[in-house]
Amino acid sequence: MPITRRQFLAVAALTVSVREPRAYAADQEQAVFWRAAMPGRNANVLFGYARIDASLVPDIVSDGKRLIDETQRIIAAFPNVEMTAWDLPRRTLPPIWKSISRPVADELRAALAGLPDGVPIEELSGIEVSWLLMGEGQTPPNPYLGDVLARHSRSRGRPVAFLITEKEIREQFWLPRDPIVLNDTIDEPKIAFLLDVRRRVGPIGAHLEQLYRARRGEEIYRFTAEIANQGIPDPSTFIEEEKAGALAFDRLLGLLDSTDAPTAFVVLPIGILTGETGILPRLRARGCTVTPIV
Repeated sequence: MPITRRQFLAVAALTVSVREPRAYAADQEQAVFWRAAMPGRNANVLFGYARIDASLVPDIVSDGKRLIDETQRIIAAFPNVEMTAWDLPRRTLPPIWKSISRPVADELRAALAGLPDGVPIEELSGIEVSWLLMGEGQTPPNPYLGDVLARHSRSRGRPVAFLITEKEIREQFWLPRDPIVLNDTIDEPKIAFLLDVRRRVGPIGAHLEQLYRARRGEEIYRFTAEIANQGIPDPSTFIEEEKAGALAFDRLLGLLDSTDAPTAFVVLPIGILTGETGILPRLRARGCTVTPIV
């Protein structure tokens, strides 16, 4: 059963790594762009990015191009790094159908009925099914939002840098996982939970797309926290997120506190910006003025 990074990055389009939302009194900012300025320093633009079809968010594309033109360089969290997660022969992981009851199996088959012809539904493992459910309904990106903004940036001659390099991802933060152990964490209660969420909001991937189109970053945080708190692994399982996030935050803070650096359009995954442990509240706690651009 080949499960590659390309497959689980499809799910990563809008799923985000989160922490349990305790008594988090978030404001109701409806934004994916923010201005961030340390006292006495120039303001930079922070952009909460998602891997989404650019045609779904023409307003975000337009705003992104305008804000790129207002800044002097582009800084992204990290480059695209293609790394194979697993490459297993078919049937290495047991099919989920052997471990779930008939009612759950019937609902799951109905949910998977829209998969392309040729997908061996009866051989799908628990981890495959969970990621398919979380990504269901996402529009195939052609092109990605990020691709459109990157082309615009190049047309303006904007230099591009990264907070975390490809070498650092490969050598410090890539976290191989035993697929058998990871698959064993997916049981009937977790599949039943995802199906319950699906009954409530419709296909999960499509719901997350709608939240992003509406610029509901905090709601994305709360919704994905609900899933993460059930112990359902998402693609961030393969990254040492705390270490990578700490390094990205430190470097972003240094960038914002620089006295002579050119202004930047900073591209960060929406999931690490919002939420109680996200970059936005942490910047504010360090004295940075962060205001939504609407």
